[in-house]
Amino acid sequence: MSYQDQITAKIRTAVNDHIETLKLEHPEFLITKQWKVMFDDGFVPGHVSLPVVTGSKKGKHLVADVEFMVPESLEIDLDEIELTLRDEPFQYKKIVSSPAIDEPLGLINDIIVGVNNFLSEMNLTQSRPMVQKLNIGSSPHINPLKVNSILPSSHEIGEVRDRIRSSGILPDWLKSVSNRDVYDQLIDKIAEGYVQYTKDSGKDVSLSAFIKLYEDYLKREGKLNDYCKYKAQLVTLDEKGHCTEAYCSKKPYNRACEHSVLQFGTKQ
Repeated sequence: MSYQDQITAKIRTAVNDHIETLKLEHPEFLITKQWKVMFDDGFVPGHVSLPVVTGSKKGKHLVADVEFMVPESLEIDLDEIELTLRDEPFQYKKIVSSPAIDEPLGLINDIIVGVNNFLSEMNLTQSRPMVQKLNIGSSPHINPLKVNSILPSSHEIGEVRDRIRSSGILPDWLKSVSNRDVYDQLIDKIAEGYVQYTKDSGKDVSLSAFIKLYEDYLKREGKLNDYCKYKAQLVTLDEKGHCTEAYCSKKPYNRACEHSVLQFGTKQ
């Protein structure tokens, strides 16, 4: 059985149940259950998001996204796939393979996928569960399928994305991502997370405050670290932000060093 068949079988019950709900909520759309996963021609290592599309009176309708990680071995772990429920018109986006990036691919993928973990850490699950666990199949060796609740609409996310890009609040560590595709994905994920956070928590949080919370999360996770531009390597700062590296002759006495910035990377 191909990966396409296995993934389709894994999500079938959850997708069918979601479509039944949409048919009740939008009877005028005449949504059908003739859905399919839009597979590309093969997979490459990294984060993959595949749209699940069905028919309706108004054309193709996006009902879910299937997300998973493809390791270097190309052996997909079907127990780790996630289904994010959607409810919006389908707009086809051609996926173009991007060239090698100067940030570690695995690290960037972790950051993009990690927004959901960041939101969960902020206790959003107490106000509205973000993940439902559904038992698919009877085999005791198959983990429950992770089904994320319906995310904000593309219109809402687009408005926040435009605000982020025009507000001048982006920190240097985010602007330093040189690969445009990765940069755009990060902005999209931050915008999506911000809309979802404000909706689920009911808190009036500014974009700059939300991005600072996300920055603190990345630092705790070890994905964002202090980097010395002069020495071109990661360094350790104390609680006051002063450099602790004894080998450096450029660090100032008893104050923060102007050569230190935050940058994606992991310490060895």
